[in-house]
Amino acid sequence: YISTIKEHSDAIITMRAHNVEFEIWERITENTKFLPKKWYLGHLTQKLKKFELENLNSYDYLISVSERDLKLFKKLGYKNGAMASPIGLDLNNYKALQTQELGISFIGALDWMPNLEGLEWFLQKVWPILSQRLPNVKFHIAGRNTPDHIKNLNVKNVEVHGEVPDAIKFIDRYPVMVVPLFSGSGMRVKILEGMALSKIIVSTTLGAEGIGVRDQEEILIADEADTFCDKIVDAFELYQDDNKLGKRAYEFVLNYYDHDVLAEKLLAKYQNLIDNPYPKELTVV
Repeated sequence: YISTIKEHSDAIITMRAHNVEFEIWERITENTKFLPKKWYLGHLTQKLKKFELENLNSYDYLISVSERDLKLFKKLGYKNGAMASPIGLDLNNYKALQTQELGISFIGALDWMPNLEGLEWFLQKVWPILSQRLPNVKFHIAGRNTPDHIKNLNVKNVEVHGEVPDAIKFIDRYPVMVVPLFSGSGMRVKILEGMALSKIIVSTTLGAEGIGVRDQEEILIADEADTFCDKIVDAFELYQDDNKLGKRAYEFVLNYYDHDVLAEKLLAKYQNLIDNPYPKELTVV
């Protein structure tokens, strides 16, 4: 619609980029084993990349969700004004209650390939080891559009909830949350939600990408099945040690992802764009 807008209006056009779309599909393609599907996904990815790059400078101002994505857009050739403005949370909605049981949570839309791919990896590679090391801990799966092969799982101590009415209450019920992602782009809001509830998050490097968290400081990070398992065992020990990691996670979200503070900065930038008729000459933030 950009050409139509420019034809009928002098309005400044801003692009709110939730991710670098073709990067998601590059990563999905890379992780696909079935060769015909891999070729087909690669073909679609190249078409998508071509479209994104051709339109990269067709808007006046870019607002990415992370500094990491902003750097990538510039590397790809974006030349106009830009800033990073992450997704924020209304922390009034995230009042942690008493954890009800020593379980592990996973939540995410399971019609989104990166979520399903990560969950299947966890079930196949991590859970068989982890269930032996923590035999009394249950794994709880929630997400809309859960496929039948996940719904019909018959695995000890694995409970599939499907789509839950209240994601915050679901996350809050268990002390540990896993985010096993190997493809995707942008930032994972569910990690912020877990941190806002003082949960201990165990994530892959890619899952934590763009948020600015550090391993052992605000969350735990691992990319191999055995180390991912080790980190979950560590997570329960840390939880029982006054949950210091979860408390640091909450403080991190409070300091950097309060939506009121972020909204003020974004509105100030929009006002600056309105007041300045030449957005390309603005100082890039």
